[in-house]
Amino acid sequence: MSGLIRYLGGKHRMARHIAERLHATGGDCLVEVFGGSAAVMLHAGYEKRVYNDASDDLVTLFRVLADPERKRLLHRQLRFTPPARRIFQEDYAGYVRNGLSFSHITNPVDRARAVFYRHQYVFGGKVRSGGFSVSTGNRFGIKEVRAYRNTLRRLAHFARFFRETVIECLDYQDCCSRYGRRANCVLYVDPPYVGTENMYSHLFGRADHVFLAELLSNCAASVVLSYYDHPLIRQLYPDARWQWEAVVATRNSQFVKGNKAATTEWIITRRHA
Repeated sequence: MSGLIRYLGGKHRMARHIAERLHATGGDCLVEVFGGSAAVMLHAGYEKRVYNDASDDLVTLFRVLADPERKRLLHRQLRFTPPARRIFQEDYAGYVRNGLSFSHITNPVDRARAVFYRHQYVFGGKVRSGGFSVSTGNRFGIKEVRAYRNTLRRLAHFARFFRETVIECLDYQDCCSRYGRRANCVLYVDPPYVGTENMYSHLFGRADHVFLAELLSNCAASVVLSYYDHPLIRQLYPDARWQWEAVVATRNSQFVKGNKAATTEWIITRRHA
């Protein structure tokens, strides 16, 4: 199943590789600690799954989808909302005034509409700062509009998926503490990468990388991470305890001559004791 929303750092292009490593751990319950767009979970094929993200905006979107009546109302709103820069900018103005959150929109369906709309049309998934994206180079139509309409056609599939998924809104420490003690779980961890922490709405700094590594090194659950290579991350996840595997992927937020720029990411799996 392809993704629901565009998301900075989303892993839909790596999802197959990550899913293989998740299943190899033997864990039968997938827990996405930094759930984001849920791209990995949507591809991984787990019947038992827990989606978590500290963003109440994202969690509201998925909770609305999981509720049949609210999903119907959301679909109607999205279907009749045109692709318009003015709507995009008005949504963003409220988002900025409220400290990079749509929580000022008290109706969950209206809030879910704003979250979905911004993720669909923002450039490169940069929800905090990206502009209205309009790609006119495709002869079959404007890419963002086509993607928006195609996603609406599959909204019922996403709704059924999240109706059967536990949806949490915890910080990473609480999520790792709650589910990390369960040996049948596998934690998939895709934190903000070193140097990109300020691109996300929720605070995560250098000290968090260190504390996260400590949590993951000592939990009973299996652990699979994704990261860019960096001296700090090599220090926190040494080869003696962690297996590193390179995967060539593409950046969601960069274009080079109209094509996605390639980069190397790493899948890091904790070795069995």
